[in-house]
Amino acid sequence: MKKDIKNIEKSDLLLLNQIKLGDRSAFDHFFKKHWTELYLYAYNILKSKESCEDIIQNVFVDFWQSVSTKDIRNPKAYLYGAVKYQVLNQIRNNCIHNRHLDHLKTLFSVQNLEDEIIFGEMDDLLIKTIKKLPDRCREIFELSRMHNLSNKEIADKLNISIQTVKNQISTALRVLRKKLQESV
Repeated sequence: MKKDIKNIEKSDLLLLNQIKLGDRSAFDHFFKKHWTELYLYAYNILKSKESCEDIIQNVFVDFWQSVSTKDIRNPKAYLYGAVKYQVLNQIRNNCIHNRHLDHLKTLFSVQNLEDEIIFGEMDDLLIKTIKKLPDRCREIFELSRMHNLSNKEIADKLNISIQTVKNQISTALRVLRKKLQESV
């Protein structure tokens, strides 16, 4: 068993030397040899297929680009260390992202609560103001805005002119606008 480990380490060192010389096929062999075990190492921690694939890909790209400038004595240990570093970065970034997400959710829920309170207060104010309108004005306004009847339908229903309907709706809207401006 110990001899097998020595042979694997020796073959990794031979591949490393060939990779340092720019041998693409040596790199491809090295990549295929270690990809699965590094992926499983990362996956056991992150449990995310996409994240782990990205991490392993990034580690090998970095390895290929910088192998000639680094003093790597144990390529397998180097790769595991690089994967470990990337996994920890991913966890840290996810924690930061989740904290920001929680903070935003809190802000939005507070904002939504404030909006609901304001909306409720405005709705109460509108209802009270509508109730204080003169009877005929209130009736025409409610038929128009609450029951979605056209001016002609209201005029026909109440046996009044369309112009009277328009005038009463304008009066109601003017009163409502004034009341809303006063409350702001």
